[in-house]
Amino acid sequence: MKSIIKTLSSTLLALVTLLFLIPSAYANRNALVLGDVIYDGNACPKGSVDISLSSANLINIQFKKLKVQNKGRNQFNHHKTCSLRVPINVAKGMSISLKSASYKGDIVLAKNNLARMMTVFNFAGKYSDKYVVDFNGPETKRYFLQDQLSALANIWSGCGQNTMLSVVISARLKGNNNAHSMAGSNSSIMMRLKSRNCQR
Repeated sequence: MKSIIKTLSSTLLALVTLLFLIPSAYANRNALVLGDVIYDGNACPKGSVDISLSSANLINIQFKKLKVQNKGRNQFNHHKTCSLRVPINVAKGMSISLKSASYKGDIVLAKNNLARMMTVFNFAGKYSDKYVVDFNGPETKRYFLQDQLSALANIWSGCGQNTMLSVVISARLKGNNNAHSMAGSNSSIMMRLKSRNCQR
């Protein structure tokens, strides 16, 4: 009997120890909650943006109206933009940072036409990073882009303090061609957050 009790005690102690050794990436995966997101711009009328936060700390933003196109005009310089403010509620004893961002969208460009997609991030009200990519026609494809957010990846929010993520995304077409061109259709951004335990 003493041997059984000793074995059970050892097993229980091992389990408790294991719980304390679980990496923060798993222990804190539900530590974040999004507040009421505000967005505005000619690329995002009301009801045209879907935003979600997964249990893996991924913020996914999908745009239904970001698309710009020449509509058969001979001269064009079309521009659409959307500004978002994403409040992030952080659990007590936690701190968060941005890790990376990925982008998806469709491009259809005639010869001599240019499309520029730009995203500007502002984290915690004072730290910014910008990602710009240009496409030159002729080109037709669905693009997948990855951004390591080098200027923000090691910026952490205050311990247990709610923070704000601001995102401005824009799509622009430039050219001189009556052929059809389009940029930004079916666009989305996925931002990966990381979290850690902290002490004041």
